[in-house]
Amino acid sequence: MSQEIQERTRFDFIRYANCWEDPELLLGCFELRDRCALSIASAGDNSFSLLTLAPRKVVAFDLNPVQLALVELKKCAIARLEYPEFRQFLGFDASTQRLEVYRQRLRQQLSPAAQAYFDRHENLIADGIIHQGKFEHYFQLFHRRILPLIHRRSTAQALLAAKPLEQRRAFYRDCWNNLRFRLLFRLFFNRFVMGRFGRDPEFFKYVDQTFIADQLKQRTAYALTELPTDDNPYLHYILTGNFGPALPHYARAEHFRTIRQNLDALELFHGTPGDVAAHYREKFHAFNLSDIFEYMDAGLTRQVAAQLLQCAAPGARLAYYNMMVERRLALDFPTRLAERPELAAALFRGNRAFFYHRFLIDEVKGFPA
Repeated sequence: MSQEIQERTRFDFIRYANCWEDPELLLGCFELRDRCALSIASAGDNSFSLLTLAPRKVVAFDLNPVQLALVELKKCAIARLEYPEFRQFLGFDASTQRLEVYRQRLRQQLSPAAQAYFDRHENLIADGIIHQGKFEHYFQLFHRRILPLIHRRSTAQALLAAKPLEQRRAFYRDCWNNLRFRLLFRLFFNRFVMGRFGRDPEFFKYVDQTFIADQLKQRTAYALTELPTDDNPYLHYILTGNFGPALPHYARAEHFRTIRQNLDALELFHGTPGDVAAHYREKFHAFNLSDIFEYMDAGLTRQVAAQLLQCAAPGARLAYYNMMVERRLALDFPTRLAERPELAAALFRGNRAFFYHRFLIDEVKGFPA
């Protein structure tokens, strides 16, 4: 896995400064008290959220060492800063003191590799690290350049205001879904633009669908009507350039102390699922796999899934997304895995990260250890 993907994809910059999957789905499908979880690191947010379930261990792994450096920096900020300082340092709130905080209070706590990266890229810290991923820059481009061509700022604020269901539907129908929105949405959220400015083009290699924008528009319409918009962190960021009052789960005040108390349970690991299986003796009861199988062909998907199953406890759950590519591990391993479609569908109905087509939960057959 490592060689094939690393040959096709750059791993020398921050691709995601935030996690763009809703952690509430993970929190709803895992029972982690005194158990172990394996989690795609990405920006670390959802791995931090898993700490609120009082696990024995959460291993956050990634192929990209820069993403792991980002998670390490966030972990250090949670451990060393008080809550208002944490918000200011990461970029949720304004600050002119970020470099001073980094140099005087955080830098010496980082690993040599993380120190070296952020010493070379202090500008990322000074400007607020949660805004410095390629994916965030893509949404900032939308917020600054595209959205003003579609709607006034006051209209965007009205969309984000708390409203009952019928009012959200009427607002979307009568105010938001105009011709300019339909046209520019298609132009901005297509395969070429998303690959050039958002995700790596290689992440679309196995996408068969022709009209990405049409699918995303249907999911967006659902999020803007059927779900509350006022507390949706992803929607707030896309439309305003920051999270405002709709903070991600891990960054909310009510979770900060619990996450800090459980920080020692979080371990960072650079490598593939196969490397994880070879390194850890523990069996994992929960797997947060994001949408990693989107980047693989069917054969490599089966290979990676087999590696994951080597370190899965009986009764373990594997949670993952389909965005543009259909991947169902239980169909590849029918004697080992059973789908949990009812639970997955129920959780997915509340999914506020509206980019994804399907949320899947597969359970390892056998009784929990």
